[in-house]
Amino acid sequence: MQLRADPGRPAGDLELPLTRISDQIQRLAERLRHIRTFVRKGQTRPRPVALAEVVDAACRLCEWQYHQAGVALEHELPETLPRVQADPVALEQVLVNLLLNALEASRNHPGADRVEIRARRSGPREVTFTVDDRGPGIAPDDVERIFAPFHSTRPDGLGMGLAISHSLMEAMGGRLALAPDDGSGGATFAGTLLTEPAPLPPA
Repeated sequence: MQLRADPGRPAGDLELPLTRISDQIQRLAERLRHIRTFVRKGQTRPRPVALAEVVDAACRLCEWQYHQAGVALEHELPETLPRVQADPVALEQVLVNLLLNALEASRNHPGADRVEIRARRSGPREVTFTVDDRGPGIAPDDVERIFAPFHSTRPDGLGMGLAISHSLMEAMGGRLALAPDDGSGGATFAGTLLTEPAPLPPA
């Protein structure tokens, strides 16, 4: 496909959007290669990573879809969070899956105008992040099967996104869970990862 320049729009105005599109295509290709490797070998490559950086990358991949849907994507992680043990590509895939699911839950639902990502220390060596939407929530009949392969709450869903995300989190030594319904509406998914071990004190 050949792109034609808009004579009424300066070429410089197109540089940033085209750069973002190119970056996203490269990142998507890397993620697909990585997921294929995981599916074949069941392996991830955990290492100490900054959770905030992975969250930023996942949000950038989803920002256009959120903008088109008119849903705000909010994330603010504490600067004091320790690094977590994770495979950055696999963790980004988990976050993208959760963010796109949250966006679908928010579409055309009254009051579902934003999705929030938060993170906190949840134990001496644990960090938990949450993805919280204000959609219709998860039906009681679906709660027990939410991570089962091929189970989807959407008529057009394949039912693999949450199953893959659950497996990726476990492969990194973490876990993914649906938070209990607190009666406020929407759904909250919580992912927990181990933190980087503290350095040993000098002998």
